[in-house]
Parts: sequence; structure tokens; C-alpha cells
Amino acid sequence: MSDAVVAAIVAGVVSLLVTFGKVLWDARQKKQERRLAAREKLDRYREPLLTAVDDLGSRINNIRNDGFLFYLRTRGRERTALLGTLFRFAQFFGWIEILYGSFDRLRFERDKSTKAVADVLRNIGRTFAVDRLDRADPSDFTTTQLMIWREEQRAIGEVMRAGDDPPRCMSFDSFVKEYDSRFAIWFGTFASQLDPASTPCSDRLAELQRLLASLIRELDVDRVLVQADPDGIVTEPRWAQPSMSVTRQKRT
Repeated sequence: MSDAVVAAIVAGVVSLLVTFGKVLWDARQKKQERRLAAREKLDRYREPLLTAVDDLGSRINNIRNDGFLFYLRTRGRERTALLGTLFRFAQFFGWIEILYGSFDRLRFERDKSTKAVADVLRNIGRTFAVDRLDRADPSDFTTTQLMIWREEQRAIGEVMRAGDDPPRCMSFDSFVKEYDSRFAIWFGTFASQLDPASTPCSDRLAELQRLLASLIRELDVDRVLVQADPDGIVTEPRWAQPSMSVTRQKRT
């Protein structure tokens, strides 16, 4: 074999190795860029999401432990109590929609720096949607109460999104004005099942409160809201204390 042929073969092999190495390097760089994008996006929306989680966790606790839903029977306060409660759920779904957008869910679930938050969010979404909780008839899945399907969660979040530069959720005033025309179709069943007597004993809300407490710990990296004792047990906010999410005994 001539020196020219050997040189050509060597040059070809080197060229292939260089090309292959560049492909691997580019793939690694793109993967790193995607991870950085996921972390940056979570950091960008961490504060409003943290606020939405705190608002929703506090209201669920007020419903379960402080008799809040009796305002639904208080003249002059009924509509504000109902829509204020629904707004807190909608605001939470809205910030999730802004965080994930139309394509980021898998990225958040796979990246190590955002996976813990994504795992809790996935469990929260599942807890809203499962029909095994809060059944009036344990043998009939259609009797489940306070269920919000994934499609309904997504729809509510999409309607709540009020802008793109920067993305934000609509205000409470706007929510109230647009509730009947844009939100009632998605919240109707859930809203009709809020009951001062039975809802405080909801297993679904108890599990959601526990998961929201876990989520607020993951989000509050600077410990702006969350405080814990030397054993790591949450003491503030009150609604996130482990004792607050204990399932209440159903009345018979």
C-alpha cells in the first residue's frame, strides 16, 4: 500500500473522529443549554409560583381546619368567598401553565435541578384528577367529589394567563368579571361540590395540602416563607405544618 493511500485513510479516519466528536460535543452542549434553560425558567417564576402555592395552601387549610366555607352561607359574602377560593386554585394552575408553557414539562421532569419541583407538581396534578378519592359511594367512581381533570386544570391555566411580556396571571377583579363567561365551564362541578359540612373532611384536599407543603419547601430556597424547628419540621407558614394536613374524621 502506498504512502499516499495510507495518508488518505488516516486523514479520513481523523476526519470521521473529528466529526463524531463534534456531534457528541454539540449534543452535550445542547443538553446543558436545555438544563440551564429549565433552571433559569424555574428561578424566573419561582417567586410568583411560591406566592400562589402559599395562597392556595392557606385557603385549603382554612377550608379544612377553620370553617371558611361557612362564608358560603353568610349573606353578602357568599360570592366573594366562592370566587376568592376558585381564584386561588386558578392562580396556581395559571402559574403552572406559565412555568411549563407548551413544551417544557418533560425538560423540567428530567433535569436534576428542577426534577424535585416537577415531581411534586405532577403528584398535585394527579391528586386533583384521580377518581378514587372522596367518593360518595366507594364502589362507584362517578360519585367522586372535588375532582378537576387534567384537561380542566390546563384550560383554567390557559385562561388565567393574561400576557406574554412578561407572562402573568389575571387579577382577581378580572377573574370575577370573566368567571361566568370563561371559567364556569371548567370550575362548575368543582364549585357546586364545595360544602361547609363535607368538604373539610375531604381526603383529596388533605393530600393536596400535604403536597403543597412539600412544594413550598422545594420552592422557598431562600427561606422567605418557610421556617422549621431544629428537627426540620415546618413551623411556618401555619398551613404547612404537618399536623394541619392530617385527615379529618368524616361525620356520620
